[in-house]
Order: sequence, then C-alpha cells, then structure tokens
Amino acid sequence: MKIFVVGDTHGSITKVQKKIENIKPDYIFFTGDHYSDGLELAQNNNIEFKGVVGNCDRYSSGPEDSIIDLEGVRFYLTHGHNYGVKSNLNRLYYKAEELNANIVIFGHTHISYCEKINNIWMLNPGSASRPRKSPRGTFALIEINNQSIDIKILDLVESNKTK
Repeated sequence: MKIFVVGDTHGSITKVQKKIENIKPDYIFFTGDHYSDGLELAQNNNIEFKGVVGNCDRYSSGPEDSIIDLEGVRFYLTHGHNYGVKSNLNRLYYKAEELNANIVIFGHTHISYCEKINNIWMLNPGSASRPRKSPRGTFALIEINNQSIDIKILDLVESNKTK
C-alpha cells in the first residue's frame, strides 16, 4: 500500500498532481492549509482521501485531527498548530503516545521532518508550495507491506530522496 502525504499547498497543486499521476498511490493524507486542495487531488485521481484542516482553513469544514487504522498501522493526522510544533514536538509526541499511534503526520512548519522516536514515527512532509529550509516543495511517501513501514521524503520536482 502506498500513501502520498502532502500539505501546506496553499492553492498550488500542479506539481503535486503530476507526482500523484506518476506514483499512483492508494491514499492521499493531507496535513492541512488549503484542505480543498487535498480533496481536489483525491477526486481528480479517484484516490481515498484522509485529511485535516490547518490554521489557514478557516472556511473549510473538515476534521482538525484524525486517527486512521490501515494494514495494522495506526496513524494520527493533525496540522500541528494546536500542538506548538514550531517550538518542539513534545506535546504532539505525548498525544500520539496516548492514542497508541505508530505514525504521527503533521504539517504547519513547512519544514520536512522524519524521525522515529521510541517506536513512534514523527513525519512532516514539508510544504508542497512554500517550503522553508529547502529550495523545492516536498511530500512524503509511505509504503506499508506486511506491517513493514518505509517512509521517504521526496522533492516534488525530482524523485531524489531528501531524508
């Protein structure tokens, strides 16, 4: 199973659309900030969608966070602004621990990040359109096969692994 993780698109999805067409994922997980972009990408590609709203989604109706169980893996999806992720990941980590999440997916910082901390993956795909600390927009690809988890952060322009 392939999960395409993207967020912080802020209305710019052309490059994301091209990547989705090439990768052909089973799911799109959207981390917020232009929630409608995530919905549009899922509808255009007839792909299952799981997404959350971010701090820039004042007029969108969608969940602020979501727990998703797939293939024996529990995901916790949130934008991250309610957990102070620009300062540190402590509050978000403890929430994930409380929820028994295997992978926490968040956005908001526009900086890609992927690290396993005490058996919990902390994943931020970065920003597809307004990246910080990176010259290109990024996304993440999660592949699950028999509960084996492979996570990559990739550039939208090139398929080179960045982390």
